[in-house]
Amino acid sequence: VDKCPIPFDKLRKANAVGLVLRFVRSVDLQDGSILADSKPGELSGAALLADALRRNPVLTEILACGQAFGDAGVTMLAASLGQGSRLQRLDLSSNGIGESGAQALSEALQGPGVQLSLLNLSANQLGDSGCVYLAEMLRSNQTVSTLELQRNSVGVKGAHALADALLQNCTLLHLDVGRNAVGASGASALVAVTRQNRSLVMLNLQDNSLDAVAAVQMASAIGGKQVQFPRPRHSKPQHLLGGEALEGVGASRPASGSSDV
Repeated sequence: VDKCPIPFDKLRKANAVGLVLRFVRSVDLQDGSILADSKPGELSGAALLADALRRNPVLTEILACGQAFGDAGVTMLAASLGQGSRLQRLDLSSNGIGESGAQALSEALQGPGVQLSLLNLSANQLGDSGCVYLAEMLRSNQTVSTLELQRNSVGVKGAHALADALLQNCTLLHLDVGRNAVGASGASALVAVTRQNRSLVMLNLQDNSLDAVAAVQMASAIGGKQVQFPRPRHSKPQHLLGGEALEGVGASRPASGSSDV
């Protein structure tokens, strides 16, 4: 079964969530279903998913945005990733994940047999320390091709850690660090590494305390890459494609003055 046609809230009332999770290929909780709140005597939502990762040989996708799993719940999931899991896509955005959760995921994704290709950790609480753990993972992981880290309070230290890791990584294709605080120094480090990293094709740096002047100054560092920077107020949407000038392509400008993802 690709996806369960019955809402998880109803399955939970019937005490059947754990059973169903052992047979589906995709778990999508982004329709408002919440597994985070468990009753006394019930397994938590994270524990149910962790169990499914161990028992379900066909589970390849978990979309669990906004489930409030926290570090404890994510640590449960991470422990199951290296136990024969075939999971390829994992969305844990808006789950209250901090440094220890990032550490658990990083260690799990450095293990043998991991197949995960997409990891979305946007809108969590990773900070620089959590980002450093993820950068360490990128040094050895050979499966993750998309890493989304928007709105995680990542600063200069975290950006430099990612840049250093990309010198050794040859599988990451898309890196999204938009809406953080990497500043000109962190952005410059990430852009500069694209000269040596031949696999990265998309780098999002929007809303990172950069102005248009800094973005233009970095344009010459890019070859064959797509990098998205903020743009000045009242201008057309801007992208950097290779070493070309900033051109108007993309979405309309939101109120903040920066382009959408």
